[in-house]
Amino acid sequence: MFSTASNGVSLANPLASVCPRRLSGDYAIYAIADQTLWQAPGSSDNDLNGFVRVAIAPEQDRNSITWYVDMGMTYKGLLPGRDNDTAGIGFAYAKLSNSVSNLAKADIALSGMSQPIPDYEAVVEVTYQAQVTQWLAVQPFFQYIIHPGGNAADPNNPASAIGNAAVFGLRTAVTF
Repeated sequence: MFSTASNGVSLANPLASVCPRRLSGDYAIYAIADQTLWQAPGSSDNDLNGFVRVAIAPEQDRNSITWYVDMGMTYKGLLPGRDNDTAGIGFAYAKLSNSVSNLAKADIALSGMSQPIPDYEAVVEVTYQAQVTQWLAVQPFFQYIIHPGGNAADPNNPASAIGNAAVFGLRTAVTF
């Protein structure tokens, strides 16, 4: 994410050159852990699994998200007689870079117009995947999103952020 023009001025400034500053060199580090935490006695696949994923991209002048983490747990066979169903809960968090926040602050300082300062987005999800038939799985889910778009401006009121959001959805999978 570039926040400075090629002439060294903030992109929010009317004196900025047309082109963003070119940067070279970038890197990121990530790690994933996925583990069975518990297995039902006498079962080969009814179990509790957990996962964690972490990504770090520390070059804040060129990455809009500097770090990200998500984690969750799933349990297969939670309900009696539904051995192929899977229940799950998860959480995700993405931290926006200081460059993104600083660009918004510079825009406010130069324009005098208020707007939300980008910071982070977080999501909590609860889901249940039901294996309806051998070829059809149906998965209703609920997500609660905190700071949608990283505290993005509301298009109907740009001085305030979009409110937190509750999302209900349904995924399906058909196997041929």
